[in-house]
Amino acid sequence: MEIIDIIKIQLDFDRRHGFEGNVNNFPYKYVQISKDIVGIVGEIGEYSNIVKKINLDIDAGRDISIEDIEKREDDMREELIDVFIYLMRLFALTGVDVEAEYLKKLSYNEEKYKDFRSE
Repeated sequence: MEIIDIIKIQLDFDRRHGFEGNVNNFPYKYVQISKDIVGIVGEIGEYSNIVKKINLDIDAGRDISIEDIEKREDDMREELIDVFIYLMRLFALTGVDVEAEYLKKLSYNEEKYKDFRSE
């Protein structure tokens, strides 16, 4: 499955649940972008809080069970997927061709970081 297919699935889900994503409606588009940005920041905050608590346990020398780590990593994956969902919505709202823009940025970064190659 390609990224564009995943975005289409998400947009279909959004439409079925009342989020129209009408990019031709100027006020709606930017209201929704604002809401999705707040959503991303919130999800990143939740992810960061999980990592913070793991680090606090490590710093305090607490024994952390495998089950606890697995649960926390499951929670981290869930938060990252929530971020991805908001990103897909933003890509759709703003008309970003994810694959083309990624490859363009990768090429730019290849040049930008050429002195940092570990060949």
